[in-house]
Amino acid sequence: MNEQAFLAQILDNPDDDITRLAYADWLMEQGDPASAARGEFIQVQIQLYRRTEGLGNPTDWIDAARVPQLKAREQELLGTHLITWASPVAGLVDAYQFRRGFIEQITCESGKFLRNAEALFRAAPVQRARLTGGVSKRLADSPFLGKLSELDFQRQQIGDTGLRLLLASPHLDRLRWLDLNACYLTNRSAEALADSPVLGQLVHLNLGYNMFNIQGIQRLFASQYWGKTRSLVLTGNYYLDSRAQELLAQTLKGSPQPTLLRSVLQMSSREQREYSNARVRQLAEEAGREPDRAAEILGEGLKDGRRKVRSASAQMLAQLGVGGAPALPKLVQRLFEDSPLVRDHVAPALARLLPELPGELQTWLCLIANPLLTPATNLKATLDSPALPAEVRQGFAAVCARRLAWWEHVGKGGAGPAPVPETAALAHDHVALNAMAQQVVQQAGWHAARHHKGNRAREEATKGQRREYAWLLARLCELLQPMLSMAAPKPEPVGRARARKK
Repeated sequence: MNEQAFLAQILDNPDDDITRLAYADWLMEQGDPASAARGEFIQVQIQLYRRTEGLGNPTDWIDAARVPQLKAREQELLGTHLITWASPVAGLVDAYQFRRGFIEQITCESGKFLRNAEALFRAAPVQRARLTGGVSKRLADSPFLGKLSELDFQRQQIGDTGLRLLLASPHLDRLRWLDLNACYLTNRSAEALADSPVLGQLVHLNLGYNMFNIQGIQRLFASQYWGKTRSLVLTGNYYLDSRAQELLAQTLKGSPQPTLLRSVLQMSSREQREYSNARVRQLAEEAGREPDRAAEILGEGLKDGRRKVRSASAQMLAQLGVGGAPALPKLVQRLFEDSPLVRDHVAPALARLLPELPGELQTWLCLIANPLLTPATNLKATLDSPALPAEVRQGFAAVCARRLAWWEHVGKGGAGPAPVPETAALAHDHVALNAMAQQVVQQAGWHAARHHKGNRAREEATKGQRREYAWLLARLCELLQPMLSMAAPKPEPVGRARARKK
């Protein structure tokens, strides 16, 4: 295959890294320094991209020791060759950025984009465009929008009319990422999004710094197309105040809706940062060597005393999909911990895992893992539910009894394991369970505060009680998970299902 054939294939299949890497290998085999540098640059950027996006095996992307070297080499190559490599595109757009070895991101005035689009897409596999100057019907009707997977209109004041024009475009089949930050949008735009099939395609949606209120966001969540979005940004909508959050929380509690829980978890996460150290790299390597035990290994990382290790473990769990289900109780527990650094990574991990779980377990998580309420409120709501299975009630009573015995044993300075109490005859109605949980939490608070005095003692007691409530929620999740997983119907093999349809 010659160079033109490689480039044509990359332009036709912009999501395919295999062709890009094959082209990089071909370039490095040509024997001249310029081609070798181009090939190395493609390899370096693909490695950085895979790590950022969490693609492939954890060991492919978490090797943080190499990241500074890769980034330094990336900048060194760009410093030497940028003008040459960008020359086919530079005159067609206002700004550009390389990704995965080619210019994939551009900034351009809308009219200029339309004038130069044909030449632009012949020169580079552009995927993301930040378009300035608003949205016109001519832009919405352009077939070149169909080549883009990411559109950015932030701070362009397109308003409700501009968004409606955009959503009416017949050329948005590839769109997966949409930034509408500070675009002067109101609830009318929320309605337009809710009624558009485009919403069902989006993985990322930025609605920050607009004029939405709680009714608009609820309209979005109620859409038949809502559910695929993994990242939702609502920061800066000043009509979404604390009362609106409370309404969301109570809506979720009063009428369990897994889709709403997923949205709330996404709202609870802020900008994520990657953290790494020797322990994180060790966890990634172990998970890569034993993929069947990856959730168990990374779940142990959630118990680590260092916040950055817990955050990184949650990030890696988010990439496992259904494979992360065994770590669900630990994720639930960490959702309510004191450190926002950890919570901001646990919430999106739970949001990504949620659709892979049995439907009934998703519904229970609306009570157990509501991030807008306290763990104490969530625990009481779950225990008070008449639908809580008797086996789970019995199991939770035994958990409380053993935990209480353990706290008492530790409080008295006992050595070795705590004595195992008799649990067979324990009452397990909601009143008894709430009372036992309160006793456990009080013991945990006393234990956390016993070495402090005054205000510090009260603060430590409160923190200890909150941690204990979260621990109890995790145990409830642990009791529910295997029972509901066994009750869920197993998916049929694809071939058998197709044969029966015939």
